[in-house]
Amino acid sequence: MTYEQTLDFLYNRHTSTYRGLQRIQYVLEKLGNPQDMFPSVLITGTNGKGSTAKMLNSVLIEAGYRVGCFTSPHLLEFGERITINREYIPQEDVIELTELIRTGPLVQLEEDRENLHIEGMVSFFEIVTAMGFLHFARRQVDIAILEVGIGGRLDATNTANPFVSVITNVDLDHQQFLGDTVTEIAREKSAIIREHGLVVTGCQNPEALVVLQEACQQKQAALYRTGIVYDEGQSQFSQSVIPQKVLSTGSLFAYHGIQCRFEQLYLPLVGEHQLANAAVALAALELLEQKGFSTTENIIRSGLAHVSHPGRLELLSKKPRVVVDIAHNGMGASAIAKTLTTVFSYRKLILVIGVLHDKDVKGILGPLLEVADAVIFTSPHNTQRAEAASATAKFAEELVQAAIRRAYDHWQIFEYVEDAIKQACELAGEEDVICVTGSNYTVSEAELYFCRKK
Repeated sequence: MTYEQTLDFLYNRHTSTYRGLQRIQYVLEKLGNPQDMFPSVLITGTNGKGSTAKMLNSVLIEAGYRVGCFTSPHLLEFGERITINREYIPQEDVIELTELIRTGPLVQLEEDRENLHIEGMVSFFEIVTAMGFLHFARRQVDIAILEVGIGGRLDATNTANPFVSVITNVDLDHQQFLGDTVTEIAREKSAIIREHGLVVTGCQNPEALVVLQEACQQKQAALYRTGIVYDEGQSQFSQSVIPQKVLSTGSLFAYHGIQCRFEQLYLPLVGEHQLANAAVALAALELLEQKGFSTTENIIRSGLAHVSHPGRLELLSKKPRVVVDIAHNGMGASAIAKTLTTVFSYRKLILVIGVLHDKDVKGILGPLLEVADAVIFTSPHNTQRAEAASATAKFAEELVQAAIRRAYDHWQIFEYVEDAIKQACELAGEEDVICVTGSNYTVSEAELYFCRKK
């Protein structure tokens, strides 16, 4: 198969049924269990997983380690999902590994399915997870940073045995898979905790914290919390970061951690919510020291300063100013709305938003409508899960009417992201800011549009 044919095969393996780990365990066993051939850090959470992964990845690379990084979804290229020292998995390896899995474990599974009572088709994410594990094992990485796809308990990445388990935060998202309450979702995410393991969390939700603490007690795992000032016995002490200067180009901050204290660290990712992720990443690095992964203050400073994570309040254009962010749930939208109003200076904020129909559309819209001066509704066309722009606008109208909000300068609908961005650019003055957001797919189309313009 060609690379394009390989990607077509993979993308057609999506399944709507969330069944468990039996399929991925079968595939991995037939491949020789590559996930057991390298140490790892496993990261889950409602938001901040990818940013935390990129921070860990950057610092460990700076320390001289050969680091695999598995994240999802990708913005522009499939290879973004599987990297070693920031280099994308080569296209020829994607072809070879896909063919190896397709003609080996997938064929064998069809023969064994009935006897083993394994249901459902091996999904895109399961195949890509197996591919990532096999690539890391073959290339002999020193450590792999693994981002959970959804939840934790039934996620394909949960077949790994991490040195450190990270839970960034817990809020409502993916309720169709994880449950309708924060408690239920926390229980799903807590399943990445291992017996006698090391756990870091930035979670501040009291209901979720009870679940995480109980899981750690049951498994005799050590829980380290960021964002707390003192400890009363159930978790180890790890204070949060202290913002020193938060700008539209990044932040300066102090970290007072488990044992380390650093001042004037620089992180090029924008917003105080990224500092919360930095606290979690730095605490995880302190725990990795116990496993033999050494870093120094200079390494940490340089590693953080070189973090790159496209699509997270990323400036794509200076004239007019256009920033993008993938905020795809209420928690993410609230963080972006706060950052836009406290970090960026502008005369008017023009919002371009396209969401997915299986998300909490009103939860995403609410915080952003509160800060926008003009709104353009659109719809990404690179996914079948997109909400129509007109339907998103109706949700927004209901929210505005309920809140008796003032009128907006513009309230428009464009079915295509490119057209919506062009209209926003026509409306924007020199002192205005355009924010394109609502989903990974919307941001992906925005990134492609501005790439073509260069």
